[in-house]
Amino acid sequence: MKVAPLPQGEDPDSLIRKEGPQAFQAKLDDARDFFDHMIDYASSTRNMAETREKTRFAGDMATMIQLLDNNIARDAAIQKVCVRLNILESDFRKQVARLAKSIANQQQKAAAGKNGGNGASGSGASGATDRPEEAELPPPHPHARQMIRLAVTSAEVLALIRTHAQLDALAAVPGCELLELVFKSQSDLSTSGGLSAFLTTLTPAEERAFSRVVAEPPQRVSIETALQTLQHIEFQGLENLYQNVTTRLRQPGLAKDEVILLQQEVIRLKGEIGVRRAQLPSKQDY
Repeated sequence: MKVAPLPQGEDPDSLIRKEGPQAFQAKLDDARDFFDHMIDYASSTRNMAETREKTRFAGDMATMIQLLDNNIARDAAIQKVCVRLNILESDFRKQVARLAKSIANQQQKAAAGKNGGNGASGSGASGATDRPEEAELPPPHPHARQMIRLAVTSAEVLALIRTHAQLDALAAVPGCELLELVFKSQSDLSTSGGLSAFLTTLTPAEERAFSRVVAEPPQRVSIETALQTLQHIEFQGLENLYQNVTTRLRQPGLAKDEVILLQQEVIRLKGEIGVRRAQLPSKQDY
């Protein structure tokens, strides 16, 4: 599917009448891939440097992709979105699959409600399934979950996150969305007032996910252990960033300047990964 934007206020008929069929054909010849068009439009109207906004937009793209009934077209769309948004393909594929499964379950429930006979209970069940469900956040990363639980009980750990965490590395690790929000917040989460203030800044889905995490009992760990946990998260983030950049380098049609910048980023990330690997206290699986 391709998109051919027309001048504002014009439709095909008015454009042909004003400028002739050749002008309309030129628009069709310049038509762009639908997902390229959507990403370019989002980049001009939304702050895609903000992880929360990028996550929401990736969810929008997943909703559209799961509607494609051709497997080849779906795979191509997934790869394009991942390259353009600089996100991990494996995680985005899981997101599309989860969404497709959720929609299929909702459709089955709706069909069951309609076939459940007449009466208030039947119509009530059907009415509940007709309302779209708000998308939930992906499950928190185990290390991120631990750091969040510690942050709401220890001002020292909270300060550690805000002074030592590397934001781009956190943003590159799936399941660290809540930890990134903690990093950016100015509230003192170790106090009831600060925690309440922080919760008011979250979306309903974020608040539900955060409440589930903090409801779990925190582990008693030293500040050194908390720092090591944060280092493991960041190391995984750096490896993900490296994988994303090398994937982008393999894409055809890149401009020479872009290739140079990507090669420089590969060198930088490779060096930082080497330094971080030497600093890790153990070779545990992260």
